Amino acid sequence: MLRSKIEEWFYHVELVGLYLLAFFLPILETPKNIALAILFIGAVGWRLTKKDIKWRKPDIFEWLLLILCLISLASTIINWPLPKGLAGFRHTTCLAFIFWVAYRNHHKETQIKSIAWLLIGSTTIAIAWGLWEWLNGYNANFEFPTIREINRAATYLSIITFLLFSIMLDNVSGFSQKARIILGCCVLLFLPCLFVMGNRSAVFGFIVACILFSITFIRNKKFLSILGISTVFTAVVISSILLFVDLPQVTNRIKHLVHARINLSRPSLNDLIQNDVVRFEFMLIGYVQATQGEHPLLGIGPYNFASIEMDKLRFKKPFKVASPTEVPRDAHNLLLTKWAEEGLLGLITLTLFLTFIAIAIVRSKPSYDNIEWIWVACFGAFTITVAAGIFSRTLHKEIGWLAMMLMGLGMRRIKET
Repeated sequence: MLRSKIEEWFYHVELVGLYLLAFFLPILETPKNIALAILFIGAVGWRLTKKDIKWRKPDIFEWLLLILCLISLASTIINWPLPKGLAGFRHTTCLAFIFWVAYRNHHKETQIKSIAWLLIGSTTIAIAWGLWEWLNGYNANFEFPTIREINRAATYLSIITFLLFSIMLDNVSGFSQKARIILGCCVLLFLPCLFVMGNRSAVFGFIVACILFSITFIRNKKFLSILGISTVFTAVVISSILLFVDLPQVTNRIKHLVHARINLSRPSLNDLIQNDVVRFEFMLIGYVQATQGEHPLLGIGPYNFASIEMDKLRFKKPFKVASPTEVPRDAHNLLLTKWAEEGLLGLITLTLFLTFIAIAIVRSKPSYDNIEWIWVACFGAFTITVAAGIFSRTLHKEIGWLAMMLMGLGMRRIKET
């Protein structure tokens, strides 16, 4: 009897940890980390106190997550000491743990809904907080309190915006009309803010997700209506800002979205602005390091991209913009960064993990009358992570935690059905 009560207590601790993590993820750093610790205690605690603890063979997702952690550890050991110590290995472990907890959850539908509401509520607070800091000159960019990089904040917002779409499209879980109206108002706030942030990789990922979903559900008039109305509203807001608002820090970010103009008949790097040229040169650094590095299988160590020794690499052409001595924090590409930092083994394992998720999403495509918000949110988190990952490191910190949480919940639901 006592053992079952302890197990139940730990089970509730896990749920509280999930709630706190969902709420504090974009707004407060220390409570966010405390929430992760609470989640760990609860998730491990109730499993260890179960009456009938049995060894269960891991499935493909669990094997790949375990291999990712082992590769990260091996890469850390072989490249030790690292400037950031165990930070890279710890981050990989956190990503794997969050996915695993979401994937192996046993919570009720109402509790999973609460996680979605907390994610949306905390993002609303983060937007208000970030806007206030930005417009009052306390921050040079429109960012979130715990996400102090414009590309990560914008990608986080794009995933949450697609989460809003997912709940509005749901015709299974019984969301009320009042809830859908509230969410519709949030869409009209979130989507313009995404474009005001002016990050092209996040906007690109969001657009790709919308296009693929539209193709998949070409006859879903509700989605096309929601997307159409929100797009028109966003266009009106952005146009009004450009025409009537005299705030350079706002208008410059919007104009940044369309600065690069490439001649499609004769594409050339010369057509790109300096920021874009730097981005492609950083990708080149990642590729050359991955192919010429000392440890091709295990890379230079997780979170150790900035330690690349440029003088030891052989480049065919000199850089046009990037400094030959200053190394970026990452390759501005999800897979290239993984390849450079954790070698061919890390790249293959992450690619397989994402591939199996994609296969599961495609195979479980719901009918028009059976669209569930968790599946759509998982679809959005996966698509935005991969598409935006072409130009940025998306499985990183808060974006990675959010994406892993939603993909884990999605894979759990798919497994159940």
